[in-house]
Amino acid sequence: EKYENCDSAREYRRLMYYWRSEFIYELMRLGAEITPYKTLGHIAGVHYISMTAAKGLEKAGVDVDLALVSAAAASHDFGKFGCKPGERVPYLHYYYTNIWLDSRKMDGISHIAANHSTWDLELESLSVESLLLIYSDFRSKQMYDENKKEINISFLFLFSIMKNRNN
Repeated sequence: EKYENCDSAREYRRLMYYWRSEFIYELMRLGAEITPYKTLGHIAGVHYISMTAAKGLEKAGVDVDLALVSAAAASHDFGKFGCKPGERVPYLHYYYTNIWLDSRKMDGISHIAANHSTWDLELESLSVESLLLIYSDFRSKQMYDENKKEINISFLFLFSIMKNRNN
């Protein structure tokens, strides 16, 4: 209900439609079994951090599109499943994420989700939604122990910095 008031509500509903009709959750569960990536756990961590921070920023008075943050966080690594054997996943998954989202007419989500790297972006010109995704992606990483892979979510809140940036 909260998302209905967001500028990105239409694209968010579209993402939810494709999430269900193309069995994205199930594909990511299967992907965890046949690839070295734990994309579903990573996406869940990124989504949790992004939305927690976004809701805090909203409460502090920062204008943030919660539907856009949620959708971009949920879809930012879809492109990992488009990479072919031998391709450089860390670089090309951005491209394939963009292709998937744009082909389903989710240009606004694609703009945030497919541009979540930091090595080639000018941080001072990014939207709050982009900054939240970049930060959350950086904070949600796979950590390894001697027995198995597990997701370790590290949490820092930069509400005052973000609020000052928007004033």
